[in-house]
Amino acid sequence: MRRTRFMTLFFLALSAAFFFVQDFRWGLCSQSLLLLEGGEGSPARRLAEMCLVSQDDLSALGQTAEQTGDAASLAFAALHPGPAGEEAQRRWADRAVAQDPQFTWVYFHLVNSKVGRADEPGVAVRLAPLVDKLLAWDPENAAPWLQRAELLRYASRDWPKRSAVTGPDSPYLQALEQRTEWRAAMERAYAAPRYDTYIQKRFELERAVLREKGMASPPAMLIFVFTYPIPNLLNVREYGDFRAVYLGARAERAGRAQEALAHYRAVATFGRRMRLSGKTLIEELIGVAVERIGTEPLLAALEKANRREEAAAARLTLEELRRVQHRARGDDPLAASSMYYWSSLLVILSGLSVVVFGALTLVCVAYVNLKQWVRREKRGRIYQLMTVAENYLPVLLFLSCAALHLTYRPYATNFNHYMTAGGEISNFEPFFFNVFPNPIILPKGYYLPVEEPFGAYLWWALAFGLVVVLVAALQELRARRSQP
Repeated sequence: MRRTRFMTLFFLALSAAFFFVQDFRWGLCSQSLLLLEGGEGSPARRLAEMCLVSQDDLSALGQTAEQTGDAASLAFAALHPGPAGEEAQRRWADRAVAQDPQFTWVYFHLVNSKVGRADEPGVAVRLAPLVDKLLAWDPENAAPWLQRAELLRYASRDWPKRSAVTGPDSPYLQALEQRTEWRAAMERAYAAPRYDTYIQKRFELERAVLREKGMASPPAMLIFVFTYPIPNLLNVREYGDFRAVYLGARAERAGRAQEALAHYRAVATFGRRMRLSGKTLIEELIGVAVERIGTEPLLAALEKANRREEAAAARLTLEELRRVQHRARGDDPLAASSMYYWSSLLVILSGLSVVVFGALTLVCVAYVNLKQWVRREKRGRIYQLMTVAENYLPVLLFLSCAALHLTYRPYATNFNHYMTAGGEISNFEPFFFNVFPNPIILPKGYYLPVEEPFGAYLWWALAFGLVVVLVAALQELRARRSQP
């Protein structure tokens, strides 16, 4: 065997070995979510769906769980019914709860996925019993009460229209006073001692079932985490305005200072509870907004009453909220970084290099070997070019595979850690950023502007290149002159 032929086979074998490493294959799939924008049935979309859990597999999992009676799998299937439909989803959820009441939280996620359609015929009627079951199981949690209020709001066909007038004289806030059922649900939510949307329970269930079924992958888990529920911002803020801006201000006008302070504190306390207990950045920001709604008039009322110590505490709270918003918007100069963007870009470029050099290598190897059987006597320039390419493209393919493996390795390490780590999860944002190399998903303000990486280098390369060319030209000229 000639040396170049051995080198070709050697580097092809080394490159092929990478494809048997699961983390490497996930690295190739890491851009799959970007390809989901392709049309239905397009090659791009089919490639992306290869890295995800198919809808048919999800439906089959539910049917299998129904036969085996496994409560965890039934709860998972209820969250992801696939093409089985809403009837099977409800049936699987009821069976999971009947076998193990700890999965009652599944109803919260089922309702959340459909509450926006509560104005459609029959939807609110089907969702209301699920909310009632959840409230009976966890009445001290604010999230189910918020969900009941959302359901009442969306199901109403005569909800008052928002007005441009703000403050205690707003007709819209006055109209909300007549929504007694909605107010009662929101009052229970604001007074509840806990706030939990059960997304940690859902995360632990999904990763356990997917790992058990061998279907856990970064793109699949990321898609699931993206669908986790959050409360309706408008609904939560409007009740905060109703309590603080309308009821609190009205009580102050009537000289009922203690009643006004109670309204302000209720709003501020709920906002703080949501900010500190929420598992996502969006929940934290909603909590900040609500806490400000209650804290700003609370501070003014305390200063008016000359309660200096309490006013000082409220002023510190506002400063804390300002800093949280400042950090969340990415306004802190030291919060910005280019490392995530460039590391993500390296993974993407390495993956593309693997695809390109892999395809070219297969074409060259197939051409050269087929030439041994088809028209062997005709070996022109194309054959010579393909032969040379066959010798050296496997080297480039191997280097591309090694680059992808090394650049994706930190993301794979994080994903494998997140899939096994225990303990309380206080923030789900690192799961998005640390396991999926995609610079698009990083919030604006957290990354520095993209710069040309070879800008400074090009001038030095040009200068040194000119020097080399001049030296070579002078040597050539001297050699010619020295010839007789």
